[in-house]
Amino acid sequence: MSHKPAILIVDDRVENLVLLEKVLRPFDVDFVRACSGNEALTLTLEHDFALALVDVQMPEMDGYEMVQLMRQNDATRLLPVIFVSAIVSEDFYKDKGAHAGAVDFMSKPIIPVVMRAKVRVFLDLYQQRIALERANVDLKTMQGQLIQSEKLASIGQLAAGLAHEINTPVGYVASNIQALTGYTDKIQQVLSRSNELIHQRRELDHAAMIEKIDQMHEMRNQLKIDFILEDVQDLFRDCREGLEKIGLIVQSLRDFSRIDQLDAYAMYNLNDGITTTLAVVGHELETTARVETDLGNIPEHMCHAGLMNQALLNIIVNAIQAIQSQQRTEPGTIVIQTSNDLDGIVCRISDDGPGIPPEIIPKVCDPFFTTKPVGEGPGLGLNIAYDIITNKHGGVLMVDSTVGKGTTITIKLPPCTGETTPVQTQHVLIGQDDEG
Repeated sequence: MSHKPAILIVDDRVENLVLLEKVLRPFDVDFVRACSGNEALTLTLEHDFALALVDVQMPEMDGYEMVQLMRQNDATRLLPVIFVSAIVSEDFYKDKGAHAGAVDFMSKPIIPVVMRAKVRVFLDLYQQRIALERANVDLKTMQGQLIQSEKLASIGQLAAGLAHEINTPVGYVASNIQALTGYTDKIQQVLSRSNELIHQRRELDHAAMIEKIDQMHEMRNQLKIDFILEDVQDLFRDCREGLEKIGLIVQSLRDFSRIDQLDAYAMYNLNDGITTTLAVVGHELETTARVETDLGNIPEHMCHAGLMNQALLNIIVNAIQAIQSQQRTEPGTIVIQTSNDLDGIVCRISDDGPGIPPEIIPKVCDPFFTTKPVGEGPGLGLNIAYDIITNKHGGVLMVDSTVGKGTTITIKLPPCTGETTPVQTQHVLIGQDDEG
């Protein structure tokens, strides 16, 4: 049975609430209205919303203040919020919106096709979140619950990046559609004049016919029909490319989550998992680090695809956050290598971040150890990666780090035995990689 999502719409003007519901009517969702920030905060504690669309200018409590308060509550801090307002701009979003906790913005008057594209992303994320929650029902151990918690935190972290990745193609597709609409009107004018001439052909003498044709030719030149016919092809090509890019982003997210294999071990290619995970975190990487990959010719391995992708995500995000913590003026570097030898598959993920102090290295994979401040997520990425690699797949996870130079995480998976469940005999090694 599918879970029908709900969207919270917050605006002090009823006509704006009605308009947003009309624009989003194609989606199979429930709409819940709030006419003030206080009412909206109460509703967020009573409902599990997939998304909140929030106006900025409201009496008593504006949208900016409302979202700040919402982010302070553990029950609502991960709810995605899109600011929808006439005063919202790229500068406002960077200066205040993102700081408050919004994941995107939409300026009024809204463009329906753009709004629907933005909302669709978050509805897909919500449905995947629901699927992950249902998969977690039968998990009995605390470690399993921590894995699920980290996945939900990852959805909140990735939502803003995915929205921005989709913004560019959605923007020019919407712009092209507006241009095509104008071109269609001009072409329709020429066709209407042509139809008039066809109907009058038996009533006009030769001279009148020539005059009408000349007039139609002049109209065609004034409307630049020849240019329009050439430009239309370019516009359609750009639209196709934009939609293909959106499709690739959505497919990457689906491949990453692998919701069709939540409980299944199957043959899995680690190189494909790395490529998919890099696509999902692409927005974070754009301004943080260059990624260099050296993916060798490795065999497939019997793995739980969704869990392996989660382990890769946690390790790569840790590398990104380490580089971000240095507040560099230039991007850092992340190097990902894979190879195969007699001992199995080897994957090394290295960053040139600040490194890990020696006294912390033995603790980084402990079940409850975190270096993150309160309110910034579980911070259990390496512990969960350790559990997935060692306990779920019988492999080894090694941490090699030098303060001031960076960190290398090495994953080793044993040779595939063809069994449908992993052999759980290996353990984590903390410290220097014995292979250098």
